[in-house]
Amino acid sequence: MSEPQADQLLTPFNHAVGRGERYYQQIAINRVVQAILTGRRRVLVTMATGTGKTAVAFQICWKLWTSRWNRAGEYRRPRILYLADRNILVDRPKDGIFAAFGDARCKIESGEVVKSREMYFGIYQALAEDERRVGLFRSFPADFFDLVIVDECHRGSARDESSWRIILDYFQPAVQLGMTATPLREETRDTYLYFGDPVYQYSLRQGIDDGFLAPYRVHRVVTEWDAAGWRPSKEELDRYGRSIPDDEYHTKDFERIVALRARTETIARHLTQFLMKTDRFAKTIVFCVDQEHASEMRTALSKLNGTLFGDGVCARIKEELLKEFDLHTIVRLPNGVFAPYTSIPHQPALLRPLRPHAGRLVLRASPARGSQELHQDGAAPVRKFAACQTWWKQREENERAWTVPVAELVASNCNLDRKNPRAREDIAHLPPEQIAASILEKEQRIAEIMGRIQKLLSRSAES
Repeated sequence: MSEPQADQLLTPFNHAVGRGERYYQQIAINRVVQAILTGRRRVLVTMATGTGKTAVAFQICWKLWTSRWNRAGEYRRPRILYLADRNILVDRPKDGIFAAFGDARCKIESGEVVKSREMYFGIYQALAEDERRVGLFRSFPADFFDLVIVDECHRGSARDESSWRIILDYFQPAVQLGMTATPLREETRDTYLYFGDPVYQYSLRQGIDDGFLAPYRVHRVVTEWDAAGWRPSKEELDRYGRSIPDDEYHTKDFERIVALRARTETIARHLTQFLMKTDRFAKTIVFCVDQEHASEMRTALSKLNGTLFGDGVCARIKEELLKEFDLHTIVRLPNGVFAPYTSIPHQPALLRPLRPHAGRLVLRASPARGSQELHQDGAAPVRKFAACQTWWKQREENERAWTVPVAELVASNCNLDRKNPRAREDIAHLPPEQIAASILEKEQRIAEIMGRIQKLLSRSAES
């Protein structure tokens, strides 16, 4: 390694984000950067789920970006594409840890092509081509990107027959970094053939032994169809009304060649009974073959566990909490505190270990009369809760705080939204100029939103 390359390898991490600094992450980062600097064109990292692959990817990009590495050796920052197969896998890092790149970030979507940024994010579906359109990836020169990071690379883009493989082939001049949590198996063999042996591996067992991951228990379910095989009866149709070829099907065929809804429902029933006997609310992962299988399993589990979501369940849960804990204070937050996500009023209920006292009274506090509804895009400012903070130090009754017997709450089907017996009708008489200003502000917001919608519709029509 030359001296300039050594300097690039020693480029500091971004310590401000506070991630990617565990010992194994540092090893992975440095090995990938070293492999890239010494000319390796395809690089693979295998790290167990939950061990911070996204943080590793960020620090790799940061070191290369701040050291101005690029394939051509020019004095410029590299152009990097972060590629995945689902929006959440690119939106979360783009808006999260990769926010440190500021205006250098850009998501490729809606058919829009921007070539003036350096840190790009995209999903295969937005870039790919089909019978209706030419692939958006062709709008970029083949040598545009210096580095392409393929997140969850075991999901098929490396297979020769994959419709997404053409994207990787097109950007062949770029260094391609594959990241996966799946070790070498028969179904991931194509991935390892494409990227080569991993420059670093950090297994699930290592993560558990190091204390970074929680230990787990596997509960394997084997149905009669898996144990003995399954053969369709004469003229039996699949869920789409198609005839099923006469053959004997086994575990490796289910949800790939043939899908048995009865098998999915049987497994869901078994899992529900198992969780009822152990811990129904324990963290549980059900591994499915693909998205369609996962959707069917989710539907089956939801039907069998409907009692957790049906009418009256919330009331029963609140009633149990009232029996087991001392509910000492309820605070109603101002309307709009969680806008724009929801306008539903929120009332944190504060509990402590049960300490019986006469009457079991609950203190309840509401916002001041005439309080304006909060509207904000980010977190609500702390100053909006100054009055509540002052009251909290004493927590005494006043015109906006009163006690409610627990028995009264239970009798009302545990409805915590109690009317203030001291409150007058809550009508705010605002000055005319304030009302007019409020109306104008709302109309401006509506016009803004309609403008965005029109822009999206015109883009959709053009594509």
